[in-house]
Amino acid sequence: MRADLERVVVHLAGIDRRPTSEGERESAQWIAGELRAIGLEPVVEAEPAKGGFWWQLFALNATAALG
Repeated sequence: MRADLERVVVHLAGIDRRPTSEGERESAQWIAGELRAIGLEPVVEAEPAKGGFWWQLFALNATAALG
């Protein structure tokens, strides 16, 4: 089991998986393939998204600081 976990971590660590990136999609597809290999039927769904959430956190923190 340790070897399996290490294989997964090493593989995924080598992929740039920033939100909404091609690497995120690649990782999801790879994980789905691994699950299919053991008999499961995963579904990878694509959803529209924006490339970051930092500005939302900034806005919330700025609002709190002003309050």
